[in-house]
Amino acid sequence: KKGDVFEYEKKVNISHMESHKEKKIISEEEYMKLRHRTLDAIIRDSYILSSDPEISIKIYGGRFKGLVRVEVEFKSVEDAVSFIPFEWMGKEITYLPLGRDGNLLDLTNQEFEKLLHSI
Repeated sequence: KKGDVFEYEKKVNISHMESHKEKKIISEEEYMKLRHRTLDAIIRDSYILSSDPEISIKIYGGRFKGLVRVEVEFKSVEDAVSFIPFEWMGKEITYLPLGRDGNLLDLTNQEFEKLLHSI
């Protein structure tokens, strides 16, 4: 939910370095049906800092409070390989369970806390 707009977003992985997002606008009724089917939810605010590459900051709440991630999305694999992270971005967590929303829900609270405090 973004304001009064309801979006369904699915990230399709092509490889470990490539994915694309499929988004579609859904009704509030469809949103509520999907929401009731979930056992757990990821609550986060997202702030886009730049568009090429797309750099966003994700600030998590709820069960994942304390996690703040910088996500960088590139237009090509070449751009991703040649990217040099800014110092303020912190430790690389792409390949850790904390690096992808899809992996967060698989973590127990204890696993999450241990990973969070290890970075």
